[in-house]
Amino acid sequence: MNIFVTGASGLVGQSLIKKLEQCNNINKVYCLYRNKPINIQSDKIIPIMGDINSLSTMKIEDNISIVIHLVGYWQKENYNMLNKINVDGTKSCIKFCKNNNINKIIYLSTINVNLMNKGNYAKTKLMAEEEIIKSDLSYIIMRPTLIYGNEDIGLSKLCKLIKKSKFIPVIGNGKALEQPIYVKEVAEYIIEAINNFHENITIPIAGKEAMEYDVMINTLASYIGKNIKIVHFPLKLIRFGAKVLEICKLPSPINNEQIAHISEDLNVDNKIPHNYYNVKLNPFIDNLSKINYIHNT
Repeated sequence: MNIFVTGASGLVGQSLIKKLEQCNNINKVYCLYRNKPINIQSDKIIPIMGDINSLSTMKIEDNISIVIHLVGYWQKENYNMLNKINVDGTKSCIKFCKNNNINKIIYLSTINVNLMNKGNYAKTKLMAEEEIIKSDLSYIIMRPTLIYGNEDIGLSKLCKLIKKSKFIPVIGNGKALEQPIYVKEVAEYIIEAINNFHENITIPIAGKEAMEYDVMINTLASYIGKNIKIVHFPLKLIRFGAKVLEICKLPSPINNEQIAHISEDLNVDNKIPHNYYNVKLNPFIDNLSKINYIHNT
């Protein structure tokens, strides 16, 4: 079996490729990356430098069984950039599949599509899902919660703030539920999906336990060995301030989707994904021991 992975040098991509390299039923893994090269030395791993939006014209001589579409953009609220990568990039990936007679695709979306107050990231990821659903490809769409692991850009920023400050700002009452998932567990879900492909399903995937946002912060602080105080800011006031900055076209330290993510429940009933894939999930506290930035000063 040959696999094609987009976003191969990203957080999930790196973890997934290491697992694919060890799978006896995988012959070759084609790895599309844009900037960061693939560092795994193996005859199985075939790095391809390229852009997701030019993927539609690419031809592969081998027969590819499944495309794993991991490319996604989330760093800024710029709609044009989000649409170009998340939506147009997915359209390009679909064309690549059809041009190369690939019938199966696994797409990594986001739990943020369930937010009541969606930002442009969630909106474009939902639009990308819709493109895949109407593509006539056999698909699996996975919606992970907050993904954490070495080199993540979410939990690592929170840990950095905890290490630097005694006061941690939180929007709202801090009771919104998070259920972060370790990156290797995300990769394991994808491996399970490759080996047991359930056609045309959309499933959420999450870590072992849900916790209130404040509890997650206190768990991190306790693990790091730091005494902190959480300071809550009124949700309505922060939303109003973000809206004013948006109208005035001024930069904001936080966008509407980030506000929604902190203030809305994003938990998952693990019985749903486990109806399809029985991935072993470890407690949040146990996974922290595996993350470098937790231990770095």
